[in-house]
Amino acid sequence: MELPRGAKTSAATKFKVHRHTVDRLWSRYNDSVAAGNLSGDVSYRYKENSGRKGYDRVELAAKIRSVPVDQRTNYQQTAKSLGLSVGFIFDMMTNKEQVKRTTTIKPILRPSNRERRPQWVWATSMLHHCTPLPNSQNDGHAFDPMLNLIHIDEKWFNHDKKTRHYLMLPDGEPRQRNLQSARHVEKNHVSGNSRPSEVIMPIFDNLWDPHRKTRFGGKIGLWPFAEDYVAQRSSKNRPEGTELMRNIKVVDTNVYKPF
Repeated sequence: MELPRGAKTSAATKFKVHRHTVDRLWSRYNDSVAAGNLSGDVSYRYKENSGRKGYDRVELAAKIRSVPVDQRTNYQQTAKSLGLSVGFIFDMMTNKEQVKRTTTIKPILRPSNRERRPQWVWATSMLHHCTPLPNSQNDGHAFDPMLNLIHIDEKWFNHDKKTRHYLMLPDGEPRQRNLQSARHVEKNHVSGNSRPSEVIMPIFDNLWDPHRKTRFGGKIGLWPFAEDYVAQRSSKNRPEGTELMRNIKVVDTNVYKPF
């Protein structure tokens, strides 16, 4: 049986296969008709249960749970930890078999901390009594604007990322990460800052910095908790007797006062 000119090419284009594939199927059809099968036979010749076996989703979920969440922060790390391909992990995310969860560091607040917070507000005169205005909801208290107050505080840096992302199962939750400070590390600094001069301040009344060409922004300074010491022996980086600087790992009252 002859086909019209260009029929095989049109079929290959329509089904997105090579022209030789169409030619092979057409030859198989003609052979089956010649053998007595009037309807022709172009069925596939794969054996039963052929091809790569799919993953058991129950076993896969158990395997994912066995891997710590700290080893599942991105596609590449998750795929390496599970022994799977990055593409398969991406497909699981597309099919909602895995979801992305975000965790942020929360401060540790003990009951004593909760009690001291309002006490500190009253002790520092952040609240003061005032005469309520007519037809207002003010109960006779107002916040002090703290225009003549300088804050001195410690700054901690780079102990951990404040926000981390994990690839989890839909019913999974990342572990809670708690630190005394969201930026807690050996690199400790003491800083001083106050209200910006855009607010009229008694001690920094519209202070203008001619070098920076801007008003006082409230930043007074940042000083590292560090100490100078002399190298006791030579190394490839510096000779003996070189003056160096290192972090003060333990900050107590005696260390804090000179700053």
